[in-house]
Amino acid sequence: MTGLISNHTCRGSISVRSRGESGNVLILTAISLVTLLSLSSLTFSASYAYDKRNKLYAAADAGAKSAATELLRNSALTSNQLWNFANQQAQAHGLTVAGSNCGANSVGTSSVCVYHPPNTDPSYTGIYGSDPGYVEVVIQEQTRTFFGFSPFGTLAPLVKATAGAANPVDCLITKQGLTLQTAKLATEGCSVAVGTILDTKNSSHIYWDVPPGSPTPLPDVSVGTSCTGGGCSGINYTIAPPPSDPLSNMQPYGTVLNPATGTNCSGAKPYPDAVPVSGAITPGCYGNIPNTVTTLNSGLYYIEGTIFIHNGNPAVSDNHVMLYLAHDSITPRDGTIVAPNSGGFHGIDIFAPLTGQYEGIAVYVDPNNHTQWTIQDNNFLINLTGVVYAPTADMDFSNALNINSPSGCSLFIANSLSIANGNGNFIKSNCASTFQGAAFLSVSLAE
Repeated sequence: MTGLISNHTCRGSISVRSRGESGNVLILTAISLVTLLSLSSLTFSASYAYDKRNKLYAAADAGAKSAATELLRNSALTSNQLWNFANQQAQAHGLTVAGSNCGANSVGTSSVCVYHPPNTDPSYTGIYGSDPGYVEVVIQEQTRTFFGFSPFGTLAPLVKATAGAANPVDCLITKQGLTLQTAKLATEGCSVAVGTILDTKNSSHIYWDVPPGSPTPLPDVSVGTSCTGGGCSGINYTIAPPPSDPLSNMQPYGTVLNPATGTNCSGAKPYPDAVPVSGAITPGCYGNIPNTVTTLNSGLYYIEGTIFIHNGNPAVSDNHVMLYLAHDSITPRDGTIVAPNSGGFHGIDIFAPLTGQYEGIAVYVDPNNHTQWTIQDNNFLINLTGVVYAPTADMDFSNALNINSPSGCSLFIANSLSIANGNGNFIKSNCASTFQGAAFLSVSLAE
């Protein structure tokens, strides 16, 4: 009997411990499930917020670029006006936007703030704060988390993007070929783009201009078909499609529009040759500009004839001038620049306009003007600030070409270019800061 009682006691004892362990397991399971669900909630919430932040980043980037593009077209736009363009991009990315610049954000509603320049944002610490060519867009939206027992009711991802006018990538573009004969071209921080053949002769070279004693990396040169001649081995070139024209969408002046007054030129064609007063002429419509002209007063010049630069008396203009070399189908004749070989040292100083449709453009060749430039003068010098835009003109500098850029912005766009016995210095470092609204600038994200 004793043994039976003992065995019964053991069985009862074992049964009690089993029920206690089952209760503990249930409690631990419940706690684990709550913890797991909480962690899952945080994981889902964090993932959703991360996805929301990426969406906000895409909207901010697009909004900043859109606002900066409009600012490039009209530098007088205010932050509130630029907000309309950022708002449009935010809505295009699926956001519901508060109805004004920096409107309050809430769950499901984004706050879009536009600051121009960026330093008007109290929290901005970037390097573009004082640059009026840049725009900052800040977007924030309250985002509800998953599950009611998440430790955080909402998250508020905030993103920023800064965009503005950037210097052009290429500072020398030829739609056709580039021929160098005993010539050297230096570029500073920019590339060269050749539409077809780069022909280098007699140790011609293209190099990157850097301070003395610094490394001399080779600039990027894109060539449409091939590079020929002895200088190719010293040029960092790649075969690439023909370069794009950064000013192809620009609308030229009408054939009889007086750029000085905005009205039709007075008098019948052909337009008269310029008659200088004390060596100077005023903006207007002209046939030829003789070498007796020494100064072009500030403004735009519509020229259907020839600008003669020779005999020791160059046409000098450093007063924010644009030369429009026109095409006249009636006379007919085309505007061009000619410098015969007169044995002297001649050239032209030209600083492009700082405002208006032709901001940054020193020379503009009408798309219907295919006249070749013939520069035979020895040691011809161009002190250039701005762009020479001649997409239909073949330029031939027969004896020498020297290009200086006193203000850090000199660009050439031509159908073809041939340089013999000269040196060119093409530079883009200050184009965006000198000509903030120029059509040849590109808009890019900065931060």
